[in-house]
Amino acid sequence: VQRLWIHIEKSIQNLLHEDITTRIREEPLLKSFTFTECKFGEERPKFSQMKVRSKSSKSKSEKSEKSEGNLLEVFMEIDWNAPESDISVSLGSMKLGMRKLQLSGCILLVLSPLLERLPLMGGLSFTFPDPPKLTWEWTGVAGMGITGIAGALEEVMALNIKEIIVHAIFETMVVPSRVFIDIADLAKSRHLPQDQRIENYRSPDPIGVLSVTLLEAARLPAADFGFAVGGSGGSSDPYVVVKIGSKSWQSLKRMKTLNPKWGRAHAMDFLVYHMEQKLFVDVYDSDLLSKDDLLGYVCADAETLTAKDHGKEAPRRPRISDLDENEEIKEWQLNEGGTLKMICRFREISELLVAAPFSLNCNNQCHEEGLQPTKNPRACHLCGEGSVLNMMRCGACFGDPGRYECPTCGFRCCGRCWKERRPASALLRVCLREGLVPLEDAKNGVVLGVSLEGETQWSPVSVRPTYEDMAEQSEVQRWIKNLCSRFDRASVASCLEISAERIQQVLNEARDTTPTVDILGQEPVIWDHALHFLIREPHEDMCARVIYKGRSRYERDVRLLSDKTEFQVKGKHVKGHKGHDRKVDGHGVPTSPTDGEDGKPIPTPRTWTFPLEAGSRASAFVEVTLQGLSL
Repeated sequence: VQRLWIHIEKSIQNLLHEDITTRIREEPLLKSFTFTECKFGEERPKFSQMKVRSKSSKSKSEKSEKSEGNLLEVFMEIDWNAPESDISVSLGSMKLGMRKLQLSGCILLVLSPLLERLPLMGGLSFTFPDPPKLTWEWTGVAGMGITGIAGALEEVMALNIKEIIVHAIFETMVVPSRVFIDIADLAKSRHLPQDQRIENYRSPDPIGVLSVTLLEAARLPAADFGFAVGGSGGSSDPYVVVKIGSKSWQSLKRMKTLNPKWGRAHAMDFLVYHMEQKLFVDVYDSDLLSKDDLLGYVCADAETLTAKDHGKEAPRRPRISDLDENEEIKEWQLNEGGTLKMICRFREISELLVAAPFSLNCNNQCHEEGLQPTKNPRACHLCGEGSVLNMMRCGACFGDPGRYECPTCGFRCCGRCWKERRPASALLRVCLREGLVPLEDAKNGVVLGVSLEGETQWSPVSVRPTYEDMAEQSEVQRWIKNLCSRFDRASVASCLEISAERIQQVLNEARDTTPTVDILGQEPVIWDHALHFLIREPHEDMCARVIYKGRSRYERDVRLLSDKTEFQVKGKHVKGHKGHDRKVDGHGVPTSPTDGEDGKPIPTPRTWTFPLEAGSRASAFVEVTLQGLSL
């Protein structure tokens, strides 16, 4: 592992200069942000509590793994203290340095695919299943001890920059993101079977969905002085923050109580990529004029609650593997005292023929069909109970076109929460494969973003492709030939908006007669990255906002699903799952058909075009897969 760290360290340096810098520059005041120097010194990290196992990348669940597989996982604790680190950043005229870098947490190394020839593994990927602890000290302007207003402003700016850098690093290196090192040049093979493509190693599919439902807490510590509901001498204004990987969700705040109640409607779904991921459930006390106080967090073992009193390690967080498989109400102990009742249910990705939206129900589950549309403008119970200000903020005001209510108990929900808080009913996979972009964008790299149902995900920076066994052909010929090897030529011609005859003409031209730049004034790039979205309202006209970021920025709405339920892939006629018809009514949408041999969903090819400035254009070749989720 120590020897592999050399490759990991170089990948981190590249990430800082490329993907992480790109994400930091999204902030309006950090457009000129740059990492000018990146050295970590000679000190290597220390690893402990190592777990090694072999598994199959085709497995949808980790609870029934075979002893042999095509990848090797190394899960361990990392403790990295780099006192000699020399990382310099610049922001306009301000120069800052980062020293005494410290990183600790759990890291997952994956060696995949395993090969029967040297170098024995096709690639190495690493990721953090949970956000690690990352700290450093500033040098430069923020570390020179400047006093007065100028020094205070510099310190505040340095703290804000630090938060943005940490957030960008976590977005790039914490599950679901991971860093893949292509040791065997797998990216050169552009027409491999679907289960052997490089995006399966760079951005593997999730293994399931964890539904977390907050019910109630009891006997919480009092963080505020004054009267509390229940008659005690202190009170708190508790709310709960749930985190899995890089995703988090915050519950509604309850005022002046040590025994808050939420209910079955207060739930959120999280994608799970590894059973070793931790479930972070923290209870806070909301303060208006100061930082919110931590009242406690959920512990995996009640027996370890007194560990801190005996000089031992703090109580550990529960992992996904610690949770019960069945949906049951469980009372969890908090490390600072008190309890929290939750329902944690793991849902595997199913092979349903139809993905249909689920209804949102009230806390009492009064009606099986869930909440009903209403014209009542009262506040939403999920994001703004009883407050006029919160009622307007959450969208549950008089202008909100969608309001829902339980006719029995009066539980109310605004239109926004109706869309965002319903149980997920489908998993959408958008694989960004290749593209044609202007020459300047191909040199500097292009980032694509996809925004759907209130969530935006980003691709890594694109790279220029390299191919094998095609030395006599130009970049354009290689790219088009690889497309035609996987998809029908007529479909490729339609996607590229050129005739099939012109495609054949380009493939027949000699290398020295084919221009370096594409026939459309473009050059090919690749992303080989998959994005995964939880869908709560699947329908045939489902659209997403796609963002193109190169030398110029362009946004457009695109349709995600094909109009047809049957289509051609490499000349093969595809029918519905297990031979059944794929006709559905207006309450659902057909899921992706599956290959009869291994049951893998077959993606639908799509092409997104972007008319850019100065008459130039770009295209992205993507594949979309929709799979259902059982409730």
